[in-house]
Amino acid sequence: MKHFLLLFLFVLFPFYLYSQTKTIDSLSIELKKTNTEEEKIDLLNKIGWAYFMVDTEKYGEYAQKAYQKSLEINYTEGEIVSLSHLSWFYQLRGQIDKAFDYGIQSAKLLDSAKITTLQTRAWVYLVVGAIYDIQGQYDVAFPYYEKSLKLYKEDGDLLRASWVLQNLGAAYSDREEYKTSLDYNYQAKQIYEKLQDYSSIAMVCENIATDYMYLGNYDSAEYYVQKGLETIEIVKEKITKNSLLLIQTELYLLQNKNEQARDVLNQIAYFLENNYDINIALQYHRLATTYNEAVKEYEKALFHERQQQIYTDSINNLESQKDAARLQGNFEIERKVAQEKEEEEKKSQLLKEKIERQNMLIYTGITIILIVIIGFLYLLKTLNASENVLKAGLFFVLLLLFEFILLLLEPKIEVLSAGNILIKLIANLIIALPIVPLHSWLEKKLMIIFIGKSKQENKTE
Repeated sequence: MKHFLLLFLFVLFPFYLYSQTKTIDSLSIELKKTNTEEEKIDLLNKIGWAYFMVDTEKYGEYAQKAYQKSLEINYTEGEIVSLSHLSWFYQLRGQIDKAFDYGIQSAKLLDSAKITTLQTRAWVYLVVGAIYDIQGQYDVAFPYYEKSLKLYKEDGDLLRASWVLQNLGAAYSDREEYKTSLDYNYQAKQIYEKLQDYSSIAMVCENIATDYMYLGNYDSAEYYVQKGLETIEIVKEKITKNSLLLIQTELYLLQNKNEQARDVLNQIAYFLENNYDINIALQYHRLATTYNEAVKEYEKALFHERQQQIYTDSINNLESQKDAARLQGNFEIERKVAQEKEEEEKKSQLLKEKIERQNMLIYTGITIILIVIIGFLYLLKTLNASENVLKAGLFFVLLLLFEFILLLLEPKIEVLSAGNILIKLIANLIIALPIVPLHSWLEKKLMIIFIGKSKQENKTE
């Protein structure tokens, strides 16, 4: 039975690739224009999902970036979404333990979060359900699938609802509960027909035919194989067509229709001569073995049995190679993310040091200007400049001095207020209260120094 993920991997990939490349470009442009950190994280998750089939490693990288940034600013929604994508990423890589850890973290955060969108909740439940499904823990998987299905229906997202239905059908089929599987597959089929998604219709027909075959209802199984074959001709998709032909072969063999089975096997053999698909080749040799045993062609049966074993060994070896590659790939992703984070921290530190140097130059410049003005006023005093000129100069010096004090305190006020305008206003008011009497006291002292005590006293009298 095929889950919806296989639909992407084998059927829709060429169409998906083109559309998602365009989506990535537009989202990347939007990311550059965005200012708020939350929006950036949301866009990182969207870009990652757009890479889902275009470049799996990029999908993981963007999910990891979104997760790290969400942790830095305590953005729960971003954490939930990115964790679910990391879970799905590791499911794709076959690293089920990691997929499970990330999925459960995502589900726990989701349960404690007060506000999350229907799409987010539905997606997380689908991902967690798939994790338990893969591990054969169906009783745990089903409630998550049902929650996901309910939310997608509420949101009006028929396509993703059909994904859940197809997964439920496949899971019940794995449990040999074929009648229940049929119910979910029929529901998925109705949605695909409504959406005119012919590739998916053919695939779900394959699932329905498989269920009927295991139930022993060969006529119904054959009907849906034919329906699937007719539908797949619309989109000319070879992999699904040959999957349907494999089921048709098995149906003929179960009914001892050996000649029909031979004709269909020849069609599959012709496909394999021009195309390489290890899973179809494996199933072809399995059925060819059964057919040749049925017609007492034992040498040919032995040949196909050996070929079947070769393909089985190849798949096992391929999985071993994938496991090694997955471990290496996982290390590379984590190393890359760590490097990027270190580079960001270095840039942030350099920027901070640059600002501090600029501020120091400004503070030094203002101090020098104050000293120069005071020295100039003292020179004017020795040259017997008019009192009004000296007063104006002193007024400017005091104004510049207190502005300088406010400039020095501004960063501390900003940190204290956390950008809150009301708190900044109160802080500035508190600073202003001692400045008023200090200004008056300094003014008197400077007047005495620069204009003279006797003049000041005479003016008072």
